[in-house]
Amino acid sequence: MDLDAPKLFPDGEIGQDDGMELTYQDWGDSDLRFLTPMGRSAGTTPEACRTGVDTDALPAAISADDLDAGKTLTKGMVLCTVTSDDNLAMLRVADVVPDTKQGLSSDMPDYVTTLTLWKSNK
Repeated sequence: MDLDAPKLFPDGEIGQDDGMELTYQDWGDSDLRFLTPMGRSAGTTPEACRTGVDTDALPAAISADDLDAGKTLTKGMVLCTVTSDDNLAMLRVADVVPDTKQGLSSDMPDYVTTLTLWKSNK
């Protein structure tokens, strides 16, 4: 996902990540990967968001097991990053929907999110 656009790549090739801030995949190495550092924010202002990026960074990847168990991303969580275009993005997790499909490599949940983007003055 490119948070500057915002833009999804549902038909993208496996491993394609140019210009993206995060990828979420349920094949091979099932995980959520942050391609720009993502931090937890205590608030929803640009200042709180920037502080979260600088002080409470998440690991670069969250495994399917941690996502399945709901250990890392929870409803109400606010995540922030400085995007590849040097903007500040805030991604709020509005809901976590357990996967009910059968037969996939894991039962990774779906995330309902809202995105706020503060454009850089550069």
